[in-house]
Amino acid sequence: LSACADADPARQQFLAPPGSMAPEINIGGDGRAYLSWLEKSGSGHALRYAVYDDAGWGVARTVAQGGNWFVNWADFPSVTTLGNGTLAAQWLQRSGEVGHAYDIALTFSRDGGATWDAPFTPHDDGTETQHGFVTLLPSGSDRLQLFWLDGRNTSGHDEVSAELHSAMTLRFAEYDGQGKIVDAGELDARTCSCCQTSAVNTSSGPLVAYRDRTAEEIRDIVTVSRNNGRWQEPQLVAQDGWHIEACPVNGPSLDARESIVAGAWFTGAGDVPKVQVAFADGDGRNFGTPRRVDAGRALGRVDVVLLGSESALVSWVELAGDQAQVVWRQIHRDGRMGVPETLVRLDPSRLSGFPRMVRRGDDVLIAWTEGDAKARQVRAIVRPARSLGL
Repeated sequence: LSACADADPARQQFLAPPGSMAPEINIGGDGRAYLSWLEKSGSGHALRYAVYDDAGWGVARTVAQGGNWFVNWADFPSVTTLGNGTLAAQWLQRSGEVGHAYDIALTFSRDGGATWDAPFTPHDDGTETQHGFVTLLPSGSDRLQLFWLDGRNTSGHDEVSAELHSAMTLRFAEYDGQGKIVDAGELDARTCSCCQTSAVNTSSGPLVAYRDRTAEEIRDIVTVSRNNGRWQEPQLVAQDGWHIEACPVNGPSLDARESIVAGAWFTGAGDVPKVQVAFADGDGRNFGTPRRVDAGRALGRVDVVLLGSESALVSWVELAGDQAQVVWRQIHRDGRMGVPETLVRLDPSRLSGFPRMVRRGDDVLIAWTEGDAKARQVRAIVRPARSLGL
């Protein structure tokens, strides 16, 4: 029945060119969905994007291209727009000879993507260290908030000793519609080194989720929020107690709608891999009891979208024999769950990257990288939210 709801193939799916990878989807300040990805371009790469709106998918456009980019399966670029129509995009550029020395490149366009400003870095520490795992969050009509993991405090260590003896930090910067910085600072002095960040606007202000790192190497998910213009202390989403002396490369996901927040994440606490979901009211500082949604053999790589005030749709990757598969499932606030649905089978390695998902109005969009090292390609599909429980 859901397939019959919208039979236009051009509207239902988008296929990026062969060789594409690293999809990301954002809902911009204009209410449209922005799908971005990386492509090979000569001896380097290009950041491209396509817009999904009421008319379906638009044509692919190029933001930038270069030969010194840092291209990674888990740390990927993104494109979004402010409410006033200003476009923003970010990607990663190498800054030194060390493997994980790279900077964030940020740029704006005020003519619908026809031209882009010269890129710049939102961090000014000048260290040849890791800066990435960026979340772009439009706020109001003319503000962009940027959250990332920052390695300036690991300067002077090699990659192994940096992981053992120093820590990444969570930082933010805020820009106005003209690309001028308004505010910036550090939000957490000790975080996990390579898990994605996620951020949403709540009824009380921005809320950011990320994987924390204690001195005892407990790496659970926390959030930090800004209320009444002031950033609050980080709060645990759930006390999983996952002790791991390395980064699991598995970040959390948030979605917010009206006064409800949903959070999803992966944990390997107790050597039991799990995908968990919890709901919160208001500013998202107090999440309820987490519920496990996977049926076993989860690899993580989660995403979540709210379907309404009482349920969410969660996606993740899990093993299935010698392959992996993308699965999604509806979960209600009272703990009731729908039947898991397998969307596609994937290469179980890092080549398949992270599936990404958003809800736009009555549609849910999800994108992933299919194929193998010889032939990778980004694909996105659209499903009516009403067929998923709305």
